[in-house]
Amino acid sequence: LYRIKENDELHAGYSYAPRAIPKNNIIPAMPDYNTNFFSIGASHFYENWRFDIAYEYQRGEKFTNNNPLFPGTYSAHNNVLLLGITYTFLTQTKVE
Repeated sequence: LYRIKENDELHAGYSYAPRAIPKNNIIPAMPDYNTNFFSIGASHFYENWRFDIAYEYQRGEKFTNNNPLFPGTYSAHNNVLLLGITYTFLTQTKVE
């Protein structure tokens, strides 16, 4: 989090999610990958409103499935655009 000025912030992040299912048990309809998530975004505050925009790139690790029913090499790449609007009904004290 980086505050540009009082009402504007920049965000950046990274996370990693390991697969929950052994790779040889995966079927194409329900893939599961070791996934890296990279994100950037910005927030603007105006009175009780908050406006957010962010971009996230998801990269699933390439792997080969040896299951005889669904053999093959799998990978995934996703691009996600996120938009958000928040209204706060109660006045909050800003944390600096």
